Amino acid sequence: MSEQQDGVVVLMMVDNSIDGDGRVQKAARAMADAGHRVTLLGKAVGPGDERPLGAATVRRVPVRFTREQAQRRALDRYRRIARRLSRAAGALRGRAAGDTPPGTGARAPRALDDTVLDAARARFWRALRGDRCWARLEPRLLDYERAYWPVVDRIRPQILHAHDYRMLGVAVRSARRLRAKGVDVRVVFDSHEFLPGVGGPTLRWRIAYEAYESAHIHEADAVVAVSPEMAERIAGHHRLPVLPSVVMNAPPASGSASGSGDVRSTLGLADDVPLLVYIGVSAAKRGLLPTVEALAELPGVHLALLTRRNDYVDLLEKTAAGLGVADRLHVLGYVPVEDVVPFVSTASVGVQSMVHVENYDVTIATKYFDYARARLPVVQSDVRAMAALTRGLGNGEVFVAEDRDSFVAATRTVLADLPRYRAAYDRPGLLDDWTWERQSEVLAEVYRRVLATRPGTPVQPVPTIGR
Repeated sequence: MSEQQDGVVVLMMVDNSIDGDGRVQKAARAMADAGHRVTLLGKAVGPGDERPLGAATVRRVPVRFTREQAQRRALDRYRRIARRLSRAAGALRGRAAGDTPPGTGARAPRALDDTVLDAARARFWRALRGDRCWARLEPRLLDYERAYWPVVDRIRPQILHAHDYRMLGVAVRSARRLRAKGVDVRVVFDSHEFLPGVGGPTLRWRIAYEAYESAHIHEADAVVAVSPEMAERIAGHHRLPVLPSVVMNAPPASGSASGSGDVRSTLGLADDVPLLVYIGVSAAKRGLLPTVEALAELPGVHLALLTRRNDYVDLLEKTAAGLGVADRLHVLGYVPVEDVVPFVSTASVGVQSMVHVENYDVTIATKYFDYARARLPVVQSDVRAMAALTRGLGNGEVFVAEDRDSFVAATRTVLADLPRYRAAYDRPGLLDDWTWERQSEVLAEVYRRVLATRPGTPVQPVPTIGR
């Protein structure tokens, strides 16, 4: 294929409704601005729709999880049968031992646990089918494939860009079908996280999704990661012939306030009031409980959470009330992505409190770059990649994850000399590189390289910008 890229047809795929997914929106806009004809395909909440996103097009289609529902009904029948057999076996054992026969007042034998059955089934299919077990264990992936294929077939893209692990197999399998029809297509896998380090909800989930990624990743023409550490971990885990290219999830430099105001004014706090800010999902893995508890030892310090309300946020508020610091914990909603940096820029410190999950240890989170672009010193937990970045740059202090006393000490140290930590951002070129405009140059070069390379040939990684 010629290296000429003007008008290249790109179909990006994601497993969500696109709203609120900053990385996929930024990627679609950037590649459209680079001259490609980009469609961003996602899941419709209701009826399907289509709308512009800058120069790109957003297309959302309904996804009916019919295979998943059929499997759930079959599993429910299996569980009912297994429980009856379990109860019958228990009753027979009880009679053989001379126990009271089951009846009024007798204790019923314990039924088999659903979790045990689910894990046993997952192990069985992994042993029987290896990496192909995913289709039996997570049929919703086939439902995505069936829902998205008509759009893929109609657009017939030259690049299929799979955002995150659920879309990898959909893109690879769709590319196989397109090539069978004579379409010259490439697959770019944009890995948003290190999947084996995510720690899914069940053993079945972990087996299914890790098998799914393993079964398809070697058919991707190029792999993209969000940090150098993650790129190395993905390459090592899957024995890739080359490292993935790194496109860090930095905010756009062109972002400017469009009506959201700023966090300090929103809360009505004077300029000299110490204000910590946290951006993102609130959950136990984000390590926020010790952070809230620390307010009791940080007199006069306020903490603002830019987050979505959930049960964990309720727990944080109850904890603050119990410690008598409820007036210094502020729960705010999200602001538009283009407003984030100017909104938080009037805070004193950015908080990053993730706990030690393997995926977090190799991630450079979006909020880290938001804090940097806002020139906020950071108080950073000791998850490996971001802790190393903080120590090397000198833009904040590192504390032991989930350790309240360590967090308190780090926060006091940073608040005592804010100008020194802000000065770290004066390093020439640093904040220019930590923008989406610069990071998307890497993605554009990935596209150029895959289009200039024969399918199945390893594409050399693009040099990382900003590290």
